[in-house]
Amino acid sequence: ILSDLIYDLKIPASTVSRCVNILSSLNCIKEERSEYNRRVFTLTSKGLKIAEKIKEIEKILEEE
Repeated sequence: ILSDLIYDLKIPASTVSRCVNILSSLNCIKEERSEYNRRVFTLTSKGLKIAEKIKEIEKILEEE
């Protein structure tokens, strides 16, 4: 949920909204509506692949 992202990341709502819009336009996330009509975002298969690559890069950067 967008409000959870804003709270958890402690960054301005405008920044989170801009990032969500970019990720959505790149087909990395998709928006759905919850039972209470709240916007919920999930990773697409493309987004999941990118997330895995980022994890690999983080591992490499953590190596000494």
